Order: sequence, then C-alpha cells, then structure tokens
Amino acid sequence: MTVQLPGALGRLQAEIARSNHHPAEQLPKTVGGGFGNVPAAPIDTTKEIPEPRRLSPRQAEQLMQAELVDAIRSLVESSTEIAGRLQRRGAVNGVLDVWAGVLPTGGTITRTYEIVAGSMRVTNHGTAGFLTVQSGVAAGDTGAQSAGTGVQYIAAGATHSFPLGDRSWTITGTAADRVSLQVFTGLQALGVSAL
Repeated sequence: MTVQLPGALGRLQAEIARSNHHPAEQLPKTVGGGFGNVPAAPIDTTKEIPEPRRLSPRQAEQLMQAELVDAIRSLVESSTEIAGRLQRRGAVNGVLDVWAGVLPTGGTITRTYEIVAGSMRVTNHGTAGFLTVQSGVAAGDTGAQSAGTGVQYIAAGATHSFPLGDRSWTITGTAADRVSLQVFTGLQALGVSAL
C-alpha cells in the first residue's frame, strides 16, 4: 500500500504514478516549437540501458556513440520537416505576407494561409472611411462583420497592429481606397498610430 503524501507533494506523487502507467504509444508524437509541431524524438522504452558502473570503456564509448547518432538522426528529421514547412508556406523571419493595393469594386479582400497568422499590421491610406478587419473569411458576399469577436476598425490615415490567430482574414472598406498590410506568424508590437 502506498502512503499518500499531503499537499503539493501528494500532487507530485500522483502525477509521477500517473505518468509511470502510460505505455510508449501514448507518449507525445510531436512537440510544439517556434515553427509549429515537429516530430518528438523517438523514445525506446523497451531498450535495456546497462548500469554505467558496469560498463567497460569500450561499451561506454559505443553507448555514447549510439546516443549521439540517435540525437543527430532526430535533429536531421526535425530540421528536414521544418525546412519543408518553410518552403511550403514561404514564411521568412516570421513574415507571411506583405501587400499594398487598392480595394476592389466590392470593397472586400480576403486572404487564407496554410498556417495560422499570429498578428497583422494594417494601414488605411483612405481619407474618409474606416476599414473593418475580420478574423476569418466573411460569410457569403456580405463583407466583413461590423462588430463582434475578431473584428478591428482602422480609421482613415491610421495604422493598427493587432493579434489575429486565424488562417484567414477579410478587410472591408470603401472601394478604391488604398490599403497596405503585413501579416506575421507571431505577435508584433501592438498599437495604433497616425500616418
């Protein structure tokens, strides 16, 4: 019978007991990082590791070489996957998109990316109306929402930086107004400024 320890020690004891009952198949397959999820280093839980005090110098060297080769192999696999993702999405230094242009006749533009955009910086070069920026794709031909979660307003002549957290965005404004924007994979400096 195991004695349950009080308080934080009891929670730690329960966590250790719980984690010891996870078979190898339930260990995480990927690890989150700056470039998204990458494959976790393989863990062979069935491999017998000899007691270090009983290894001959030659056995210790072989064990170290095997561990080093496993670590290098895992690093190569991870960096190959990261390079492939960078190539597919075209994100360099965390920049997904840089664009400047004129709003089309309907006054709405939409973009979608393969990965989640972390933040956006939009400049409204128009002289009269607000731009409405909506996280996600606007439903139908109705344009962006006028208010609610994931909606930002950018006044004429202002620049606004804000978190996005979506794969898509929609901007609605006055047709023929000029807009410039930058979209980033992570967060950038937030705030509002005038031109």
